[in-house]
Amino acid sequence: MLKIDPFDTLFFRDGKPFTMGADSAAEGIFPPYPSTLFGAVRSAIIAQTHGLPDFLNERLKSEIGTKDGYATASIEIKGVFLFREQNIWFPAPLDLVGYENTKDKTLDNTQVLCFQDAPLFTSNQQHSSYLMAQNDDLDESAGYFFSENSLANYLSGALSGFDLLASQIFYQNEPKIGIKKNRDIGTTEESHLYRLEMRRLTKETSLACDILGTPSLATSGVLKFGGENRVVAYTMLDKQLPECLACKNDVIERIKQTKRFKLYFLTPAIFSGDEDGKGAWHPNEKFLPSGVSFLTAAIGKPVSIGGWDVQRKSEKSIRKAIPAGSVYYYHIDDTIDPAVLYDKLNYKNLSEQAHEGFGLVLVGGV
Repeated sequence: MLKIDPFDTLFFRDGKPFTMGADSAAEGIFPPYPSTLFGAVRSAIIAQTHGLPDFLNERLKSEIGTKDGYATASIEIKGVFLFREQNIWFPAPLDLVGYENTKDKTLDNTQVLCFQDAPLFTSNQQHSSYLMAQNDDLDESAGYFFSENSLANYLSGALSGFDLLASQIFYQNEPKIGIKKNRDIGTTEESHLYRLEMRRLTKETSLACDILGTPSLATSGVLKFGGENRVVAYTMLDKQLPECLACKNDVIERIKQTKRFKLYFLTPAIFSGDEDGKGAWHPNEKFLPSGVSFLTAAIGKPVSIGGWDVQRKSEKSIRKAIPAGSVYYYHIDDTIDPAVLYDKLNYKNLSEQAHEGFGLVLVGGV
């Protein structure tokens, strides 16, 4: 596990276009998309080994790929999370609701949305089941994070009693106002005032990343990370994410009893649709075995995934992704062995661009 500690504020953009002079504010995201750290680690390995010539000559091909891609690379990022007081904190599943406590910055009396096969209303959604709240005044869990212990209980099938903390516990927003300068004459340019949504991690909060296949990466050092070439320190920890989840047997037993399971996405996921453009919002048969049928889902607004293509010196095509915290419910038939299903899907990246950390899922009981 890679622990990351910034020296200053950080800025990570979403995939929405921002043109100085035409737009006045650049929205930020946090935590960053795992692809951002993927690129930072590749750059660090190039700098720590023999430099750019070796990379261009494909001497690092087996570890970080080439300038044309990383299909042959061993490097793999599972996801980026928050790390505080020796615990990993995860984006709250979107099938959780509760009562917002603005004073303590918590979501109290949290509970899982009720699973209903026959709701008392009609809808044009092609779902066989629905997730319903017991009360109308409950608040959603988007923007909250929960602990390792809560995660284990949630995956085991618990229906309530989760510890959810608001994002303000982990980081604060610090807007930065700037204006473009003419470098030739040192004056500012008209109509080029802008604002960036910077983030500052609170005391005792860091970022954590589970990264694989990087033997050349030093055990500690610095990375250029995010917008404005900010520098962060990193160290390798012995802690591994699967060690946080001592609930495998409970989850498998729950699936055996109910013939249902859920996929909880820890990172955003990108799915390709069919020829008609449908099905791009949930995993398809490419990721799921036959004998598994979709029931319902709790997902948030899509997020935009973009970036900068260093080789082509142009922006990457923007793709829509489901947000972290999204949850999908499924039913299995008698041909599915829950233990085999668990090993096939749990802690795997079910997404396009999986090597970059998108689509990391955990299997839970219903």
